[in-house]
Amino acid sequence: MGRADFYDHGNPNMICDKCGQKFKKSEMREQWDHTWACPFDYEERQPQDKLKAFPDNQSIEDPRPEAVSDMTYWDGSALDETTNVPSTDDFLSTNEVNAEDL
Repeated sequence: MGRADFYDHGNPNMICDKCGQKFKKSEMREQWDHTWACPFDYEERQPQDKLKAFPDNQSIEDPRPEAVSDMTYWDGSALDETTNVPSTDDFLSTNEVNAEDL
C-alpha cells in the first residue's frame, strides 16, 4: 500500500502530471499551466513570463535631408549628382607631380 491508498472523504486520489505518482488532492497544487503537481515537482511560474514588452522607438531624433553639394573644385570639375564624387578622375593637372617628386 502506498501513501495515498486510504479513504478520506472529499479528498480523492490524484496522479501527478510530472512524475506520475499517486497523491491525495490536498497535497497536490495546480500550476500556472493548469497541470497538477505534487509538492516535490511543483514549480513557481517564471517571473519574466509576466514582463510587458515595450516597443523600441527607432526613429531618428533630428532627421534632415542629405545635403546636395554645388561645390566646384579648383580645376573646374563639379560633383557628379549620382555618385557624389568629382566627375573627372584627374584631380591634378597634367605633369604637376612627376617621378622625381616622389
